[in-house]
Amino acid sequence: MATASPPAHARPFHSFTTPRLIIRSCLPSDAKQIQAIRSNPLNNPYGGVNEPDLPVEVQVQRLEAQQISTAKGENAWMVIILKNSLGDGDDAVEELKTDTGIMIGNTGFNSFPLQPSLADETQSVLVGDTGIMIDNRFARKGYALEALCAIVEYGFQELGCGMMSLGTSAVNVPFRSLMRTMGIGEGTLRATNEGEEACYLFDREKWDEAKKHMEGNGKWYL
Repeated sequence: MATASPPAHARPFHSFTTPRLIIRSCLPSDAKQIQAIRSNPLNNPYGGVNEPDLPVEVQVQRLEAQQISTAKGENAWMVIILKNSLGDGDDAVEELKTDTGIMIGNTGFNSFPLQPSLADETQSVLVGDTGIMIDNRFARKGYALEALCAIVEYGFQELGCGMMSLGTSAVNVPFRSLMRTMGIGEGTLRATNEGEEACYLFDREKWDEAKKHMEGNGKWYL
């Protein structure tokens, strides 16, 4: 029996840059930096990080498995690195340093489900289920906005997504403020077992409007 080809959005490795950042697929060698970010309670004030205290050796195993699922197009978890030219000399974050800069967070795609289009419910489109985490020491510097805009652009323009979805705790004020800054709006509130969640779902047309909103407000960094 012939092996099914990976979907068109699958990549063995994702990598792209913005003016200040490198955004790329995770490697097993990233385990220590990822563990340092995920285990810091200041980076998880709303409880969105699952199993934040995984040992480094377990994190390595997770990242090795992630390479396989990324190549299959099941997901695409990525790290966010502040370029070396901007991050040199910061001894306060020694545990986050990589060969190319300082790892300041993660983003990517949790999954790529097919869902009915917002424009035409009879048509199904690929949805990039995304999100972002920035280490608290690098908050309020525009990195979250820059990285999230880049991952959404990448999903629409490179991977062929027709919609994007994001979700966060309803009490996550910084993230919901980020959505307003991007021009995405307030989202839809829904009840979950963990509490109320704010959900965001938008298509390419809405994203084009959001980009114009950010350009008009001087918030488009790409």
